[in-house]
Amino acid sequence: MIPASALAGELVIKIVTRPGVTLNLLMVSPETQTDSALIMFTGGSGRTPFEISEGIISKNNNFWVRTSPDFAKKGFLVVVVDSPSDRQVHGMDDDFRTSKAHLQDIANVVDYLTAKGIK
Repeated sequence: MIPASALAGELVIKIVTRPGVTLNLLMVSPETQTDSALIMFTGGSGRTPFEISEGIISKNNNFWVRTSPDFAKKGFLVVVVDSPSDRQVHGMDDDFRTSKAHLQDIANVVDYLTAKGIK
């Protein structure tokens, strides 16, 4: 379960997914406790669907990013995935999105959520 202190808000966290590689996640929490999550991926390069500067989260206009609060209102923890730190310059192309490295990144996202009691 997500902690009550994290309910009904947005938070950017950084996790390590591969040696020397980190991945930023925008987590949009519902108002009530949940153990269900939606992991959302932006299209195109997947690069910088959100940014955090001086504690302020700014989101781009991608559909999944823009509508993430709507899914949270339905009771889901929404997790929007940024491109990993080793793909920040050019983003994620199709070859990367079908690679073992990307699979490892996302498996680590799932492991992180599972450790927090999220399915």
